[in-house]
Amino acid sequence: MLFREYAEGNRKAAHLKLREKAMPIAREGRLARERFFAAILKDFSTGEIEALKDFSRRIQNNIDSFLEGTKC
Repeated sequence: MLFREYAEGNRKAAHLKLREKAMPIAREGRLARERFFAAILKDFSTGEIEALKDFSRRIQNNIDSFLEGTKC
């Protein structure tokens, strides 16, 4: 379902790409994700969704900071 592609002159960094036959599966996954989020956020205003995104980003930043401070 995936293949590696290298930039010209750079064999160190491989970029993973979907094969053409995987595109319908990826499309179905995107549609399922969109339907899921539409369902769980259906009664939220745009402002509330933006606030949720901000809270989530801030929580993730706090988690990252915590984990950086607890490295062995």
